[in-house]
Amino acid sequence: MSHQHESSPEDGGWSGRRLADADPGLNLRPAWRLADPAIEADAIAFWHRLNLLPPRTGADERVRQLAAAAYRDGRLIAVATVYLEYFAQLRGNFAWYRCAVDPEHRRDLASTAITVFTRDVLERWSAENPEEAVLGLAAVIESRALADRRRDPVWANTGLNLVGHNVRGEQIRVAWFAHARVE
Repeated sequence: MSHQHESSPEDGGWSGRRLADADPGLNLRPAWRLADPAIEADAIAFWHRLNLLPPRTGADERVRQLAAAAYRDGRLIAVATVYLEYFAQLRGNFAWYRCAVDPEHRRDLASTAITVFTRDVLERWSAENPEEAVLGLAAVIESRALADRRRDPVWANTGLNLVGHNVRGEQIRVAWFAHARVE
């Protein structure tokens, strides 16, 4: 079952039927705080197969951060994780996003699709859990594959817009949730 929902001007039209039609074989599944044993086992195998876990990060810790999974032909090809943390520069809590895509699928829309899907899953969760006060999805852009896009401050397809840089000079981007309010 592929994920589909209506697109809106705010998301650049990418989170709706256009994205699903562009890659009909992609099956996006929510994982945020669901403790789905099948997705968790697939994610752990994925991380080990691609040697993606940092030395001091255990799979058990990272699995608690699962937000979404992307499957093609029954095989996990991308995983999104988030952790909630205060972002002093913007004076609010954000869901800090990480995405890993199988190298064989990095040229298709899997990364964009799982990013938009995760943003939407977390935005709904945040609206349903106002006590968490999560204002948006934040990401540190580390991928060299995005080098050409770094000059664009607005990424309409994902809603991730440039808000600054970290001490290593990497871009920090944020997709604000529609219900977010700042002090």
